[in-house]
Amino acid sequence: MNALLQKKLDELKNAKEFECWYLVKHSTNFGHLCYLVSFLKDYMEHVGSSRNLESYISAKVQDINLKKPSLGLSNNYRALRVAAFFGLIKMISSKYEECEFTDTFFEIDKRCGGEYEKTELYQDIITRQIEKMFVSSSIDEGKVSVRRDFAIFPIMFLNKVLLEIGKVTGKYSISMIEYRYLVATTKKYEDYLETMLYIKLLRDDTSVSPQFEAMRSKFDNRMNKAIELLDYLECDNNKIEIKRDKVQEVARKVYYFESNKPILTDAQYIDFLCSTKALFPESGETIKANFLTLEWFKEKAKEFQAEEEEAASLYVDFERKYGVDALNALSGEDLLKNLFLGGNSDNLCHELEYVERNRDLFGSIKGGNSYKYPMFFDKEVNAWVTGNRYNPKQLTLDEAIIKGTAVRDGLVAAVATIKEMSSFDTVEDYLSLYSKLYSIIPDIIDSIWVSKYFHMIFPQIFPVFYNKDWQLRVLAVLKIEPNDTAYGRFGQINAFVKECGISNVAFGKVFHKYCTNITVDEPEDDDFIDEVDVKRLTGGENIILYGVPGAGKSYTIKHEYCIDDTCIERLVFHPDYTYSDFVGQILPRIAEDGTVNYEFTPGPFTKLLRKAYVNPGIMFYLVIEEINRGNAPAIFGDIFQLLDRDKDGKSEYEITNADIAKIVYQNDSHKVSIPSNMSILCTMNTSDQNVFTLDTAFQRRWNMRLIKNKFGESEEDRKFASMKILDTDVTWEHFFTEINKVILSKNIRMTSSEDKRLGTHFLAEEDLEYIEGNEKHNRMFPEKVLKYLWDDAFKFTKEDIFDLEKVKSLEDVIELFIDSKKNERFRVFKENIFKTLVPIQ
Repeated sequence: MNALLQKKLDELKNAKEFECWYLVKHSTNFGHLCYLVSFLKDYMEHVGSSRNLESYISAKVQDINLKKPSLGLSNNYRALRVAAFFGLIKMISSKYEECEFTDTFFEIDKRCGGEYEKTELYQDIITRQIEKMFVSSSIDEGKVSVRRDFAIFPIMFLNKVLLEIGKVTGKYSISMIEYRYLVATTKKYEDYLETMLYIKLLRDDTSVSPQFEAMRSKFDNRMNKAIELLDYLECDNNKIEIKRDKVQEVARKVYYFESNKPILTDAQYIDFLCSTKALFPESGETIKANFLTLEWFKEKAKEFQAEEEEAASLYVDFERKYGVDALNALSGEDLLKNLFLGGNSDNLCHELEYVERNRDLFGSIKGGNSYKYPMFFDKEVNAWVTGNRYNPKQLTLDEAIIKGTAVRDGLVAAVATIKEMSSFDTVEDYLSLYSKLYSIIPDIIDSIWVSKYFHMIFPQIFPVFYNKDWQLRVLAVLKIEPNDTAYGRFGQINAFVKECGISNVAFGKVFHKYCTNITVDEPEDDDFIDEVDVKRLTGGENIILYGVPGAGKSYTIKHEYCIDDTCIERLVFHPDYTYSDFVGQILPRIAEDGTVNYEFTPGPFTKLLRKAYVNPGIMFYLVIEEINRGNAPAIFGDIFQLLDRDKDGKSEYEITNADIAKIVYQNDSHKVSIPSNMSILCTMNTSDQNVFTLDTAFQRRWNMRLIKNKFGESEEDRKFASMKILDTDVTWEHFFTEINKVILSKNIRMTSSEDKRLGTHFLAEEDLEYIEGNEKHNRMFPEKVLKYLWDDAFKFTKEDIFDLEKVKSLEDVIELFIDSKKNERFRVFKENIFKTLVPIQ
């Protein structure tokens, strides 16, 4: 047995009897209890001490059972103890005759007119009162003894556990064994993670269950009888489960409870239990209105006083290291190293993005790649680099210093401009600031790292939400119509924060802790987006581009379909790639208060589907490289059904997938389909076609496009084709053509010979360039091309192309090629091959 589970078992064995959630062993039938309370009320008002209470209630029960035989009411008046637990009566002493009748009882009586068996008329009150039960209060005689360490709202704890289990397993259910011994023995709400761990361990080793069940009489707490009265749970002898259509309702209740846990004295709790107040408001809208106020944010901000003090210190340190005075003091290569990634381990960009405490307090700008900065030092090429990952540009040191100095000067000038602004009270002020800054730093004004830099220098002006998605979410939660521009949204958020009278750091901490799970309103149907905002583009399609390795499949996608990275989600299939990687999966997330939540984390397919849905005027592309290197049908799973498209390019059929729908449509009941403005483009090397076979049913849903293995007529293609290999006279096009002739003319075993041909873009331009004295660079061509010919294309027939009298191994081939000069490098090949490659002098 697992040691932790053994520890729990030992604790239960050593526990006292009923050291658990507890309800006295009497009827929990709510209607019956209300009848008993009504009889008690009659007794106190009309009979009094002239008659024994027990006999009076017994007579009343007998009478009502005669009138209503189906009622089956018990004459055990001691069940009134349960009525006290449910808040129907308020015990003043140990005598029932001295109790008070509560507003809750009168509310029920009015609702049903004394016909208490009609519980459907007041089910909401039953639910409310059960949810308000607390272990342990003075109603419970064990409060001062066996249950003195308990302080928990059991129903909310149970709901929390059920939700967390459901997020992980998909089933919002626990067994009665798990409930009785692991859940109902928990004393504090904050211990739910420990309880969930025990549940997992018990599920991993079910052979232990009998040892727990041996203690059943010791922990027969009867609380499960109260739980059965809740309208959103299903209970039987084997399990407790949230009803599928009630999951969101329960989640809202738990969320509100965690945000507003009541802290009450015992007397205050008894008054609360007996009142008509609920543990939380009835609807999501009421919940929002109840606590998303200026006063609420101000109150919650008090939790983060320590963080605000730490932030104040970090602002001073940041100003010292990267303020305008510090930046102005830098020049030359020192300027580059202190501003941009790669030069030093400690630099401005690293501070903004990667320092964990900085990120925790002042917001994250993670995402993308290093090209989002004006430049970075690439250690692989040992140079400063700018541009983008598809079109990188290496800079000389002088060029980098000129560019870096311009960035520094722009930041310094921008800071001066911000200081000159007289006010930041309105959105118009922020829009005016943007116009001024745009004239100074047009190339970087919209970069989120610049926005974070401005926050670090001006923390009272710039909020800690730099990403557009986060800005929109904050404003949606606050019910503020978002401005169309980033700086306009900065102004909107900052105005709210100023009204709260708190810092941006405190606001950010409160929002992340309490507000990130609030559902925000968004359009629910396609018609609103398609017709009101902008007409949705059509023409989405599924295409597999296939051909030999290096034929230019990825190049074709980039140049013929889309060059805008923001409209592309690119991924690579491989044998271990799964549906979860592709669509998304439920993963744990640790909140700032240390609690663990399990949330659906969207994969690239779901992310792009969301982008395409909310941006109908743009065509989006999901690019899957090497589609047949993964088990494509398994990876697509239920998405397979969406690949059939109508004439406009929209999925002809829809599927039900709550996780995807919640991300894409903000509505987990919405049917899922691929919109007409989303295409799926895949590449497939024909030489790899047997890695994972694409079956006919899968392939027929795709348009197949063969990428011909020949150079195009564009200037770029002709330039590449005519490049000479290193210091030789042999052009890449000539080499490529002659070697492919040999491949096609030979009987290459195990696979089709045409699939083994070299592709036009098998290598890159830099692989062909010759750099005197740089052996590492000059080895790129033989390491790629000659290795491929030796290990793959001519794996079983090396004698057809290589001179095996000179070379016996791949190492020999590469070393002979590298050690030779000019055309002599091709002596690694047989004489007849050599003569076809090397021009006759």
